[in-house]
Amino acid sequence: MRSKTPYKKRLYALIGGILLLCFFVSIAGVTMLNERGIQRDMKTHLEKLERNSKKKLNTIASSYLPDKESTYAAALEMSQLYDTVQQQGVQLSYRCFEKKKNVLKSGNLVFFHYYDSFRDEDGDVVYEEIQQIILQLDAYLSKEEIAKIRKIYETNKDSVIVAEGRIKGIFLIPEQIQVVIPASNHKGKRWKSKNTILNEQNTREYRLLYEKNINSGEKGTKKTPSSVTLSSEAYFEKQSMQVVSKQKNVTEKRKNRFEVVYYGTIKTGTNTSLSYYFFGNPLKISIQQLWLIYIVLIVFYVVAAGIVYSLMHLIFSKQEKWNWNQKMLTRAIAHELKTPISIIQGYCEGFQYQKDTQRKQEYLETIARETTEMNQLVLDMLEVSKLETEGYELDREEIQLVEFVQAVVKQYKALYMEKDITVQVEGKENCFINGDLTCIHKVVSNLFGNAIKHAPEHGLVKITIQEEKEWVYLRIYNNGPTIPEHIREHIWDGYQQVQKTNKNRIRSTGLGLTIVKYMLDLHKYKYGCVNKEIGVEFWVKMKRIHMQ
Repeated sequence: MRSKTPYKKRLYALIGGILLLCFFVSIAGVTMLNERGIQRDMKTHLEKLERNSKKKLNTIASSYLPDKESTYAAALEMSQLYDTVQQQGVQLSYRCFEKKKNVLKSGNLVFFHYYDSFRDEDGDVVYEEIQQIILQLDAYLSKEEIAKIRKIYETNKDSVIVAEGRIKGIFLIPEQIQVVIPASNHKGKRWKSKNTILNEQNTREYRLLYEKNINSGEKGTKKTPSSVTLSSEAYFEKQSMQVVSKQKNVTEKRKNRFEVVYYGTIKTGTNTSLSYYFFGNPLKISIQQLWLIYIVLIVFYVVAAGIVYSLMHLIFSKQEKWNWNQKMLTRAIAHELKTPISIIQGYCEGFQYQKDTQRKQEYLETIARETTEMNQLVLDMLEVSKLETEGYELDREEIQLVEFVQAVVKQYKALYMEKDITVQVEGKENCFINGDLTCIHKVVSNLFGNAIKHAPEHGLVKITIQEEKEWVYLRIYNNGPTIPEHIREHIWDGYQQVQKTNKNRIRSTGLGLTIVKYMLDLHKYKYGCVNKEIGVEFWVKMKRIHMQ
């Protein structure tokens, strides 16, 4: 099992925390900068709205209207203003008072005008407004019913609310509420207009889109006349903020550093007054405006986190693999050193008591051979360590591959002749590659030497050099035993060795293929190992160069 870097999780957590902190700081910074700008503009805007509202309400107060009419006029003025400011992200709430008694509050309101008709000098019918009435939908309809009417108004701009009932003061107490639309081609029940004003609109047909009958229970009030029409559109948006008489308590409760608030109370008549409350939330508007930037920042930090994680994972994986390879390499080398050391120790002890000169010579030869193998093991270990830590600078030159391979084969002639192994070299001459002569020599020597070691006595080692377009393939085959799959995947690692089935086979430290791997990686050559039906083949794919 590979050893893990002990501080990896803590480093992951630290970098993740830093990225998360940067993300929230970015979000907060962008939002606050935008919010400050919106707050400045909103303060100016709300201050202007309040100033204009005061001016209009003071005009109503100075017009000496009856208290009921002044209450209606003030409510109408605030309702019309409310419809405008809602589109600008400003909330408005108001209440009308008569002798400090609440008679009207902001909500879902409909304003009606009532008219009386007479004929002028030319005989034309003239309508004169005689009364203004308010219908509070909240008192008679549920939220679902009001939402249904609101939807009708959103999709049909010519919709008209018609209400019949009784009048009490400035309020209409309805017995029936209907919503109609002047359209002959609209789906809905056909509606015959009983309204004098609506009949004068040159509309032949109306369609009934909504109808609600109400049992009001009010007696002794004046019946509504038929000359009625809307003075303006219906105001459907329900305001959650309710202004009470003690404005200071409301302000202290609602106001914070992210809000802009202006409020006040205006006397509209002798016994009437109106309280208003302008409220804006720049932070909310800022968040709504910056949603696209938030998405971009989220994507940016997710991608950044992914890149950082991938880089760290790659670094840690290489570090853990290197640590594991070093650990296993140390174990493998220690294991390999045990055998020659034990042999040398045994022969040295036997040499002390051996009197036969010939036997002593055999002992010395064995000690010398084992010492040579130990020396080679140490040299290989030093070379692997140097390649892993210091690297290697390539000195490239043109190499005639066939002649070069034949020269390496001659160096191993005594070794393969000793095992009576047949060696074949096939390939066209004038096949050139560009590489470091020392590295390529180590690659061919290690692969060829490895093939000889694993080939059986009287076996076959075949080296093929094949050209395919711009590439040259070097294949080294031996007819020895195949390599188990679970071992073949790791033969290029320094700690792996092919398990020996023949006790008389030449021992190997397993570092030769590791050196080959480093040399080929430096040249950026591809390489591999495949099991054949009988035997094993190592291959190297190299870039071919053309010599003039």
